[in-house]
Amino acid sequence: MELRKKTLDELKKLRLDYEKSEKLFDARFSYFIDRDKESFYEKLDGILMNKKCQYHCWRLESYYRRNPQNREKGIIVFGAGEMGRLTCRSLQYVNKKAMCLCDNNANLYGTEYRGIPVYDFAYVCQHY
Repeated sequence: MELRKKTLDELKKLRLDYEKSEKLFDARFSYFIDRDKESFYEKLDGILMNKKCQYHCWRLESYYRRNPQNREKGIIVFGAGEMGRLTCRSLQYVNKKAMCLCDNNANLYGTEYRGIPVYDFAYVCQHY
């Protein structure tokens, strides 16, 4: 509950101008009608990334404070499904990019999501 409140507080700080506010409303309204999450996230990316502001991920920063030697290492996201894709999108808001996605679904091996390759767990263990 605290994380949700903190996230809502951060969103309130964005102070979107009228045009961006209208686009956000349209994106949310479209999502409520068709439930197409991918389309919603694409629209949200367009609104937030054009804001040109630096976002802060307190969990990631907390991890880096505890493990400063890992700050320059890449991030591997386990799961190439909806949550993995959402994680990759979220990382771009804090100027990070996943090195690869790792998944148990053999149908996804060799594919890419937004230029990020999907590998099986054994491959990731050997090469990363």
